[in-house]
Amino acid sequence: QNNVQANVHVLGIGLDRKERALLEQIKGVKVFEADLSLPLSPVGRKAEALLTSQGHPSAYVTLLDADCVVTGDVTPYLTHNAPGLYARIKSRDEDATVFASRYAPDEPHQGIPRAIAEQWRRDVNDRQECNLPVTVCGGNLSVHSTYLAFVQRWHDQMLKVLPHQPRPHDPSNFAYFQTDESVLNSLLAYASDAPPLYRGRLDEDVTAYVAHLGPCDPKPWVCWRWDRLYLFDTVVSALEYGERAGYHMPTIPWTFRRALRPAIVATAAVYHGYRTMRSMLGRTLRAVRRQLRKSPGSTRTA
Repeated sequence: QNNVQANVHVLGIGLDRKERALLEQIKGVKVFEADLSLPLSPVGRKAEALLTSQGHPSAYVTLLDADCVVTGDVTPYLTHNAPGLYARIKSRDEDATVFASRYAPDEPHQGIPRAIAEQWRRDVNDRQECNLPVTVCGGNLSVHSTYLAFVQRWHDQMLKVLPHQPRPHDPSNFAYFQTDESVLNSLLAYASDAPPLYRGRLDEDVTAYVAHLGPCDPKPWVCWRWDRLYLFDTVVSALEYGERAGYHMPTIPWTFRRALRPAIVATAAVYHGYRTMRSMLGRTLRAVRRQLRKSPGSTRTA
């Protein structure tokens, strides 16, 4: 639809023949089957996806999560002048928010928390000094082919430090609560073979950029979140294009039907109200618990 001039590799996880055919009918798309013998869920297979570029010569390879939406011709932003890793680099304030609950009481809310940095340093077992002032996002990135050995190291490190992860976030895993993204940042911080880091370009053109539908629950093919509705027309237009162009199409969920937009918007509004109320109630209950712990005579149990 957008005339993007690039080969597209899809890492399929247990896809059947019909599902593969739906993807490979599109020119330039090739499906690679994930190694099902590895104890990795989809969120741990990003490096595996990048490594499908081996044997297919290309200066750069770009990773897009499966719930990303390409809004225009991003071809000019897939290659770069200087070899390295190109990703969305977080601001210091964003990092402080992400790590807010991980800082020790005596340390400032900035940078990577000491306890996490120390865990990363031990697990990577390479450099002693942190080489990462702020972290990066792992949902979409580009890497020069000369650094595919580092991508392989990312893959190996996920097998080493991550248990099977069915979700992209695991609050119970202190040092790796962002799972694949945490592992990537640990290597950028402490691996001696980490590539130079540069700001990605997939968000600089308002007419052709990559938008990420997630992380959100539920996903838009189940129920639209209010803050994702701005992508409704982009997604539906792509599906309508596929139907007009004569592609064999999968079953389209009701949330991707333009005629049902009023019901879709109403459902998103109701769900947004429910989440807002639940969040407010949760904050209130946590505040009450904190006050009860501070009150005279209160006891704490293990």
